[in-house]
Amino acid sequence: MMNLTSLTNPSLIALQTRFESRDEAIIALANKLDQQGKLHDKDKYLKAVFAREQQGPTALGEGLAVPHGKTNAVRLNSGGTTVPAGC
Repeated sequence: MMNLTSLTNPSLIALQTRFESRDEAIIALANKLDQQGKLHDKDKYLKAVFAREQQGPTALGEGLAVPHGKTNAVRLNSGGTTVPAGC
């Protein structure tokens, strides 16, 4: 069983956030991952995530989503998250 707490840390979580678009939210998360040294190539990572989003949205509802893609641009498997304002 995967331990989800090993995939993120508090610096990759943004609480009470607002974004104008899905793309803005994805870019903000990619910036956080890049700032934490989790990515080899942020642009390549974003390309993979947006390609995956074109196959079908990764939104779970209530402002939550799990954007992801397959690429070797990731240094360490990890994830970031945002919690929308009002949740």
